[in-house]
Amino acid sequence: MHESGLITALLRQVEAQARAASASRVVGIELWVGALCGFSEAHLREHFAHEAQGSLAENAMLSVACSEDITHPDAAHLMLRSIEIR
Repeated sequence: MHESGLITALLRQVEAQARAASASRVVGIELWVGALCGFSEAHLREHFAHEAQGSLAENAMLSVACSEDITHPDAAHLMLRSIEIR
């Protein structure tokens, strides 16, 4: 499934950054969703909550910015902007 693959890759990136900073938990994640990515904000949150179970990012608060610009060079991508760790 396309969505699961994107979220799995996102979680790998989040956990790598958190571990590099010796964090025990990710409390916040800021994401950017391209207009052609295929996720609505609600759909993204649902998939993320499921995939994040048992990870450092479980129960992290998501801040999601959804682009409507289909001509943006990253319109088909889901991008991690930042994480907040503890």
